[in-house]
Amino acid sequence: TNLNINKRPGESINLIGTYTVEDGSYELTIAGLVRKKFKIQKNSTITWSGDVTKANMDIRASYETRTTGDMKTSLHWQMVMINCQM
Repeated sequence: TNLNINKRPGESINLIGTYTVEDGSYELTIAGLVRKKFKIQKNSTITWSGDVTKANMDIRASYETRTTGDMKTSLHWQMVMINCQM
């Protein structure tokens, strides 16, 4: 991570550089009914090129859950792991 912050009198704050995410999570909530916790993948990035309010985010996250489903490899329903990514 290499970030440079500049602030001159009478000017807004400038932020330049890239922040690399090593670990973290994101909780997705929809209308208070659905709540899923996604794990942010290592090496996701947030990059600034001046304006602190205009970051470029390259964030990858995944949510693992179990569900039942026909895997077409057998005639039986079985529990399978699903990895949802956003």
